[in-house]
Amino acid sequence: MPATGTLWAVGPPAPHQGSAPPRTTSSFSPVPAMTASGTRGHNDNRLPMPGNPPVRQASQRLFSCTTPKTRVTGWRANYVQSMRTSRIFTAALLAAAGSAWAQPVQYLDLRTPRVALNARVTDRDLTSPDLQVGFSDGSLRGRAFGRPLNLTLDAARIRGIYGSGPVDLRMTQEEGALHAKGTFGGQLTDFQVTPQTLKGDVGRCSYQLKASEEGRYQGWRSCLAGLENPVSLSIPPAIGGDDARLVATLALILSR
Repeated sequence: MPATGTLWAVGPPAPHQGSAPPRTTSSFSPVPAMTASGTRGHNDNRLPMPGNPPVRQASQRLFSCTTPKTRVTGWRANYVQSMRTSRIFTAALLAAAGSAWAQPVQYLDLRTPRVALNARVTDRDLTSPDLQVGFSDGSLRGRAFGRPLNLTLDAARIRGIYGSGPVDLRMTQEEGALHAKGTFGGQLTDFQVTPQTLKGDVGRCSYQLKASEEGRYQGWRSCLAGLENPVSLSIPPAIGGDDARLVATLALILSR
């Protein structure tokens, strides 16, 4: 019996029966001979069958592995999967970038000798370390300066709760000015804003501001702690384009 499952076959060749002389082989067979059936065996003296060479059979088996129906495994499978994952992440990044371009970030900024507030504004929210306020159709909800905020907005009135105090502001248009009057967080509020000026009382502070450029006001204010000068306020278009949202946001931050 020929040895099988062995890398090296050591020993004399097996005796040959019959009139034909035995084929001479080396005592070392580092590469087993290819049989007519296309498999390799050790000390196999059979010659390949004519018309069916082992090399052709081997190449047929090799290329048959590349047919479309063949299941891809190993590192090729990992490579294919990584390419699919890469395409998914690329699509997600492009979608996120498109969303960011569609909703540019703006900032609401208030500066006084005592207060420095810079809040990020989108069409959905107003955020800073002190503000986490969400915008939706007809409402402002969240937390502002450590207190809960829940407001309902319509074209002429703002109602709700800020902290533990009620909010009830009525809005009117008077000679090109947007006028808001009532209570905000339980404090009296009466102010008006135009593209040129912002003046009036918001909580415990009284403001006198003039526009230095579009959306930016400068001037002074007087609060319980005394006169504060200079004061600057920047109002982004994301807020300035909606009267009720503008009044509610100004009443919220100017009362600081």
